[in-house]
Amino acid sequence: MLRGGKLTLETANAELDKEYVSSLAGMIPDAYIVFSITDTGIRMTKKVKEQIFYLFFITKEVGKRTELELLMSHGS
Repeated sequence: MLRGGKLTLETANAELDKEYVSSLAGMIPDAYIVFSITDTGIRMTKKVKEQIFYLFFITKEVGKRTELELLMSHGS
């Protein structure tokens, strides 16, 4: 966040029931860990939002220092 802001990382336990997971492809009712990231920086562009969970996606120019890349994983 080049212009400042606050980055918050949170975790929580969650029990997802059959009704909740019915609209989530590949999910089953079970205990899960929820990981949440929020910030108060400037808004992302539409292009960045569309790619944010791609593996190894970064917004820095080639040769510039990279920041945290977001990786979304789902598995058993």
